[in-house]
Amino acid sequence: MRSLAPPGECPYCDACRDPWALIMAPAIAGRSSVTLSEVLGDILHRPNSRSNALRAGACLRSLGWLPRQKRAAKIREWRFYPPPSTAQEPLDR
Repeated sequence: MRSLAPPGECPYCDACRDPWALIMAPAIAGRSSVTLSEVLGDILHRPNSRSNALRAGACLRSLGWLPRQKRAAKIREWRFYPPPSTAQEPLDR
């Protein structure tokens, strides 16, 4: 049985080599979370279409960001969060 390649090393994975990921990585580095609308509009300057959202989501996942649904007053929103190891710790010291 074959083992899965680590993220970023899969020769068949287009999201690992997507140029959007190279643009997105420095722009989202300091953020605690992002939405696909923020990524498409503010960072990539692309229209918010389904195909663009799927591509941007694949890029975020290839960078290690994880999607989670957040609720606020009956409004549901999908946000992407950085991996736990790179999440910023609160400055309460």
